[in-house]
Amino acid sequence: MEEIILALAQAAFSLLVIAVVCALLHRRKRKRRQQLQQEERKLQQREEQKRQQQLQEQFLEQCRRKDEYERSDYFLSTQIPYRAWDIGEEGEYQIGLALQKLDGYKRLLFNVYLPKENGLFSEIDIIMIHTMGIFVIESKNFSGWIFGDEDHYYWTQSLTYGQRKEKFYNPCKQNISHIKALQKFMRYAKIPIYSAIVFSDSCELMDIEVLSKKHVVMRAHRLPWLLNEVAELKSFGEPTVSQLTKEQIETIYKKLFPQTQLSPEEREAHSRHVANIQKHRICPYCGNTLILRTAKETGRQFYGCLQYPKCHYTAPV
Repeated sequence: MEEIILALAQAAFSLLVIAVVCALLHRRKRKRRQQLQQEERKLQQREEQKRQQQLQEQFLEQCRRKDEYERSDYFLSTQIPYRAWDIGEEGEYQIGLALQKLDGYKRLLFNVYLPKENGLFSEIDIIMIHTMGIFVIESKNFSGWIFGDEDHYYWTQSLTYGQRKEKFYNPCKQNISHIKALQKFMRYAKIPIYSAIVFSDSCELMDIEVLSKKHVVMRAHRLPWLLNEVAELKSFGEPTVSQLTKEQIETIYKKLFPQTQLSPEEREAHSRHVANIQKHRICPYCGNTLILRTAKETGRQFYGCLQYPKCHYTAPV
């Protein structure tokens, strides 16, 4: 009997020990679970604080960029609201930021509309008035591969590894017409004028041939070296001055700035005219119709202006 009682007592003691151990383990697990929950809450709080801090920094950065934009020459010229620009306008703004970092005193103008004889306008993307002279800059925010020759009417943009090709008007010829309009507007002042065609870094200039030494063709990342490259160019016109003073730069700027402030109706009319040129083949020089002609010597067809011989504009078929 005593043995049974002793066995029961030992069993009871063993169960008690097991119960105590289980209770201690459960307590330890619960405490550990609470610690993990606290650490997780703290981690979530830190992540939330970090996210809020990042959002605040992003907001402040956006405010800084917006303020910087609204104080820029680009906004002053175009009045385009911040982040409301299209891809071409964004390219012009980015080029403007790079130009601001160049050495020397300068003023920048964007989307300058110069009157032509036919009552329409020649639109210049960017004009930089620098101590070295006036820079007429054509901005091309393109992608893909670019092929072109200074003497050809059209250049080629090759997309998706050559599977699709687009033609666009030769920017060198485009800039020559801009410079002629600028010279006439400036009453043929004897000031050095330089031509620069700037493509975005999202494209590759594969085969560009410019032999006349009258144009710089570059990608945007080369803009810090623009002054060095232009120093080797021939300027347009017959300049009698080699350097512009600050006063001369300001005078030219004040003369050209009103040409950036066209009314919305005038800008819309200009946009329609450009669309008509592209769609209906209207002469960009005089505004008359382009008609299909045939060269007597070669038999090749081309588009010529209806006003020939008064207007000599031609374009390939």
